[in-house]
Amino acid sequence: TRLVLDYFTHQGLYLLGTYNLRNNYGNVWNDTWNSPYGNGNGNSWDPYDDYQNDYGYGDAYGNVMSEREFSSFLQMLKKQSFDDRRLDFLKSQLNRTDFNTRQIKAMMKEFSFDKNRLEFAKMAYRNCVDKRNYFELYDAFDFESYARELNKFVQNQR
Repeated sequence: TRLVLDYFTHQGLYLLGTYNLRNNYGNVWNDTWNSPYGNGNGNSWDPYDDYQNDYGYGDAYGNVMSEREFSSFLQMLKKQSFDDRRLDFLKSQLNRTDFNTRQIKAMMKEFSFDKNRLEFAKMAYRNCVDKRNYFELYDAFDFESYARELNKFVQNQR
């Protein structure tokens, strides 16, 4: 058997799967791990794939909400009446959950003002599992100056 592990800075070591290297149907190692990584057979591995998340096959990032959980969470966020209530609601969740950039952007769009979008984007940065995609948040602002301020913030993070 082969254990497939990955290490994430905030979550530690994460078991992605345990696989028999050979079985009656062929080489499971190649079929499972090498094929999805772009060997030209048309398969692609997506850690945000709804099928993986929704049906319990796991998320490569461990502590990210599945699409079903996030949809329910977003509905609760929408029920918060004002931006300050939304920020409080999200602060408590940031203590327990990580998010991907797509989810952070969806939450940002629920704020009425760019000032609050920026505050949340800065708070959520440490909980973002795909920081390389944080640039996708820049068009969530109404005013470019807030996008520039977020960009400066991201540049100063280590």
